[in-house]
Amino acid sequence: MTNKVTVRRALAGDVADLAVMLDIASYGLVAWAWSRMASPGTSPIEFGRNRILSLKGLPSYHENWSIAEYAGVKAGGMGGYRIPDPYDPGDIGDLPDVYTPLLELESLAPGSWHLTALAVYQEYRNLGIGSIFLEEAEKRALNEGCRLISIIVHDTNNSAQRLYRRKGFSLVDRRIAHPFAGTPQSEWLLFQKTLN
Repeated sequence: MTNKVTVRRALAGDVADLAVMLDIASYGLVAWAWSRMASPGTSPIEFGRNRILSLKGLPSYHENWSIAEYAGVKAGGMGGYRIPDPYDPGDIGDLPDVYTPLLELESLAPGSWHLTALAVYQEYRNLGIGSIFLEEAEKRALNEGCRLISIIVHDTNNSAQRLYRRKGFSLVDRRIAHPFAGTPQSEWLLFQKTLN
């Protein structure tokens, strides 16, 4: 199946998919946050799409993403960037408090190449796309001189945790997630892998 999967760098025309993929990877957190940040009457996804399209300083900026296509159709996305060392979260003044545990975990991985998101549309899961993305992430990390790769995952995402462990990632730390939109108590988990 993987011979039908190709990976390419994201383009400006992909930003609507990237907004959805970022929301999938965050278990709905970003759409909820965007709904609080957007002007009244503005769609949260449209607000997020515009941020991904235009704000170069954000880790979620579209040029930091790769797209997986399965038989020519967009199937998933992976975003990543090098976390500054020393750690600098950038301009976070407009972010809701639900981001605090995520930023705390990011601060534990300075200098790593950090996967901000890895998401595959439901109908394309179990085709090896997550593994392909992790291989791509390792190449990008090494190309940028990073020997450490990191990712944060929701504690209920058991399939992602299994994949990361199988690919050599280890659980480093965790933070209690701030509840949002009636979500149950949960945690964000930081996984890391040292590259040879």
